[in-house]
Amino acid sequence: MMLLVSGATATMRRIRNPRLGRLLRPGNGNMPDVLPWAVDNGAFAGFDEDAFVALLDRISGARGCLWVVAPDVVGDSVRTADLFREWEPRIRSYGFPVAFVAQDGLIDPPWHRFDCLFIGGSTEYKLSAPVARLVAVAKSRGKLVHMGRVNSLRRMRYAHDIGVDSIDGTSFSRFGDTWIPGALARMEWLEQQMVLPSERRIDQLIVDAANALIDQHKCGRCHGSGTVVPRDVPGPPPAPRDCPQCPACDGSGLREGER
Repeated sequence: MMLLVSGATATMRRIRNPRLGRLLRPGNGNMPDVLPWAVDNGAFAGFDEDAFVALLDRISGARGCLWVVAPDVVGDSVRTADLFREWEPRIRSYGFPVAFVAQDGLIDPPWHRFDCLFIGGSTEYKLSAPVARLVAVAKSRGKLVHMGRVNSLRRMRYAHDIGVDSIDGTSFSRFGDTWIPGALARMEWLEQQMVLPSERRIDQLIVDAANALIDQHKCGRCHGSGTVVPRDVPGPPPAPRDCPQCPACDGSGLREGER
């Protein structure tokens, strides 16, 4: 797994590590160098089209780009998909690979149109079974997977365990001297804990684990039973309640429009 950092320029110059790369953002002034690099669109803080295009113009022709994130709308998969259809060809016109942002409510990404699946959305969404399943499918299709806003060792471990290739977080930019060395050491430790079977076997383990989560959670509503019992919260499960979506589920565990 790789750590992509926006900013922390002085710290990045001192550290040379194969797990470390740059994340360029509109307005941050950084440029590609010898490190692997990718481009964020800055939408989490408010998308600025002029600044984004200016960045793409400035780095046009640079080599070593992992991906450029197409503009997105935080927490809105429908509007994100609309923006992606508009921006994907524009980004490709610069010769860069494209990342698609997974947001809350995403069902079926346009797999054939992007090179990297970027896990965005709310915290609840990032930690959900559907996202684990999306990551597994992305890996089986040969896509890169990146997760944004990873600002704790626990979240880093989660990202590693579900198969994410790279992460970023504001803590690494703000407190680079402390957080970057610690994160790199943690990544090395995580990789050493795994006794790796064949690559194909690992892929199957990821898919099996994701499918097990999906079988447990289904659509998060009735699980085909007619009642809802949340299972992803600590402590005793709350009492079942009637599932208002049972007619839509039709025994499949999927909402209407998801089948």
